[in-house]
Amino acid sequence: KNYFEQAIRTNPSAALAQKGLAGIALQAGNIEAFRSSLSVCKKLIPNDPWVREQSLLLEERDDPRRAIAQREQRMQQNPEDLNNLARLAALHERIGEQAKAQVYYDKILALKPGDRQVVLAAARYYRKAHQPERALEIVASFVDSREGTIKQAEAKILVAAHYLSEGDLQKAE
Repeated sequence: KNYFEQAIRTNPSAALAQKGLAGIALQAGNIEAFRSSLSVCKKLIPNDPWVREQSLLLEERDDPRRAIAQREQRMQQNPEDLNNLARLAALHERIGEQAKAQVYYDKILALKPGDRQVVLAAARYYRKAHQPERALEIVASFVDSREGTIKQAEAKILVAAHYLSEGDLQKAE
């Protein structure tokens, strides 16, 4: 942190130093310092991918509907950006638009059906949406797609976790 602050004192236009301070503030949970450094970064390096993504994440927090509009524009440019699709799903879920959230979770699953994180997120969504059968179907499909003893065992743990989430201890065993 001291290095970045010294660099900024020497050169207030030191974009990488501002970006470094923003990252440190974010890690420390100092949102005001993060906002301040990120604001300077947006002026110095507006097209930097990290700066753009962090700005959008802040906007999601402050104005989810506006962030949805921006992420939908981003989706037009890259419809297979998993991170963007996941954020869209989470944002729609957050503002209570469950049908739209489901569309995005299904898109993500179609793109990466064998990805553990995708399977976990989608299964969690469907459990919360009171569709445990669909959650189990997603997890079971993941188990079937895994090859090798260790990978199958890991996948079966996800099935057991699903049953535990549903309160079914017998099936979890």
